[in-house]
Amino acid sequence: MTPFLRRLGPALAGLAFLAVTGCELPGVAWLPDSSGIVFTENKGTRLVHYDLKKKARRVIVNDTGTRTTWPAVSPDGKQVAVARWTAIPGKASQLQVILYNLDGKEAHRSRAYAWRPLETQKVELGPTHLFWGRADKLLVWTGEETAIYDPFHATLVKGFATYSLLTC
Repeated sequence: MTPFLRRLGPALAGLAFLAVTGCELPGVAWLPDSSGIVFTENKGTRLVHYDLKKKARRVIVNDTGTRTTWPAVSPDGKQVAVARWTAIPGKASQLQVILYNLDGKEAHRSRAYAWRPLETQKVELGPTHLFWGRADKLLVWTGEETAIYDPFHATLVKGFATYSLLTC
């Protein structure tokens, strides 16, 4: 077994434990050079970088204003994406994608796109999960709805309905 797989084993066991106990799985995005990871804390609002060589964590953004439980790192490792899914009673919910540089500065904010209804009687943030592809496009997943966001052309193409696999 390689050293990488030996280090990965306990993490996978921990994620499996969370899944069987009924908890929402936290998302971790690897930096392209595998020097560290990016994840969220505080119910998906705080964006954190963990440097594996230094064994140190650093808060990138203290409050993103989102509930992103799975952020995405760009292919060049310079930006992190989160998404804000807002439910407003009596209206269609809205989705907005935000990109931050690793130093915490906001690099891009999309316009608010109409999203699927989120049944609620109050203004509420819904959980989002993002995955960054090699073609510099983002997959945005909210549990039951999927879309592809292109930050360079500022376009969002709604995809297909999915089933919630990460929440219990």
